Amino acid sequence: MLKFEAISTKKLEDYLELKRKCPSRNINDSFFFMWAWKDLFKYEWTFSRNMCWIRYYQDGKIYYKVPIGQWKKKNWVNLFTKQLPLGAELKNVSEEFALKLHNIENNNFSFREDPEDREYIYNQQDLAELSGKKLHVKRQHAHFFERVFEYEQKEIDEEDIKDIKLIFQFENRQAYQEHDLEFAEEEYTALCRLLKDWNIFKKYLRGKIIRVQDQPVSFIIGEKQNNDQLLILFEKSLSNVKGAGAMCWKLFIKEFPDVKYVNWGQDFGQADKKKQKERSNPCSFIKKYNTKLINKS
Repeated sequence: MLKFEAISTKKLEDYLELKRKCPSRNINDSFFFMWAWKDLFKYEWTFSRNMCWIRYYQDGKIYYKVPIGQWKKKNWVNLFTKQLPLGAELKNVSEEFALKLHNIENNNFSFREDPEDREYIYNQQDLAELSGKKLHVKRQHAHFFERVFEYEQKEIDEEDIKDIKLIFQFENRQAYQEHDLEFAEEEYTALCRLLKDWNIFKKYLRGKIIRVQDQPVSFIIGEKQNNDQLLILFEKSLSNVKGAGAMCWKLFIKEFPDVKYVNWGQDFGQADKKKQKERSNPCSFIKKYNTKLINKS
């Protein structure tokens, strides 16, 4: 029986080493995503047989995640099935992983697609250049910002954290004032959780902030993956400063010329987020599935 404990920074390096060996492209499998949202989902893990097994809590139920490690190892799917209790439910299962389970354990698991959890994938070059018809407006806004404002882009450090929180909280309240203030507060709490440990995480993450006349107008935080992908964990810009967001994206993404794809995560079922992500011209999606262990043969 697996014995779980709360995720912690003490085993951060152990997890990152397993993650480097794992083909998972899900943003949900990022340690830094889980750390940010740990107050809400109470993530727990255990390390066993060269795998990290993860579970979390939502609406009073326990959900499991796919194990992190070398998926190519012999019989790992069988091991995975044996480690789970009958009736165990998994969420945020990528299409790639769901197909593996279906092909090997097709009588043991049920599958249901969850469109709200799909992740948005973009071509790095499109966002770095803001190229193409669908990004024409963003390109114009970035040009406007570059012409009109004297700005500075810099690495995020401890002195910027207060300003980042103010930008995020203000813009979130503006965006969700008529919709879902509870989600706005949850997302703000997640950002604060990540920033609280910025001294530890800054060597693993990249964060940039843009200032105009020493006033913060935009920021972005990402994590480069070993599978030619950049994850965007948090970003926000002042909506009353035209082009700040487009310029921040452009400058940030350009710093990763060896990356092919940018993963902007899911929309959490929020209409405004969905619209924003769709307007940025995704090239593909990571489909997600909810699965359930219905047999143990």
